[in-house]
Amino acid sequence: MNAAPHMNDPTDKPLKTGMPRGRPAVVAPALEPLDATSEGPVDRQVYQAIRKSLMAGAIQPGSKLSSRSIAGALGVSQMPVREALKRLDADGVLRSSAKSAFVVHNLTQEEYREILAVRLPLEGLLIRRATERVSAAEIDMTFWLVDRMKASRDWRHVLKYNFDLHFLLYRSAEMPYVLSIVENIWLRIGPALHMVNEAMPIERVAEPLDEVVAAVRARDPDRAEAALHADILLNADNLLARL
Repeated sequence: MNAAPHMNDPTDKPLKTGMPRGRPAVVAPALEPLDATSEGPVDRQVYQAIRKSLMAGAIQPGSKLSSRSIAGALGVSQMPVREALKRLDADGVLRSSAKSAFVVHNLTQEEYREILAVRLPLEGLLIRRATERVSAAEIDMTFWLVDRMKASRDWRHVLKYNFDLHFLLYRSAEMPYVLSIVENIWLRIGPALHMVNEAMPIERVAEPLDEVVAAVRARDPDRAEAALHADILLNADNLLARL
């Protein structure tokens, strides 16, 4: 087993949840705290926090999100949260419901098949380029993330490690336009990844990633793409059976 790189594990820190006082409210989903050192606008930070939670599978399909509960969890006013939720509604990821709440979209089989047809070539392109450009330190990190996935018994953390591993490699490809498309794809499929937990043990979910990271370390683009496709298709079969 590879030694863990010297870093802080983000999942060692509790994700923020909360329910404000007063009238009953929708419970906030698990969200990472906002970056206190960021100089970006609060509305952008809130949007990115919710977006990342959706992509990483921290929010399940059908979940209700409200500006009041999320604002309480993040320690911000409701206005930037409302704007973020409206933006995600416009993105097609959420849909508005009664009492100012939004519901996470449930993918249909037809939608997922369309997404799958786009995922395979685009993510394959990113992983191929990553084999050329990823650094040795980043490769060490991918092995560490796979080890953490296997050791974890918390499905929320498994999904987070899975997300971090994929996007560490995809970012290393240095293809920002392709990356932005793939991020939007994961924004739609992330919530549905919870369904894989119903079908496979954690070890089985992590198994294909052993070959992905080994192929990347070998700098073998054909092998890496084939391994990534096997990973995607393994999850796809289980998801399609449950949509």
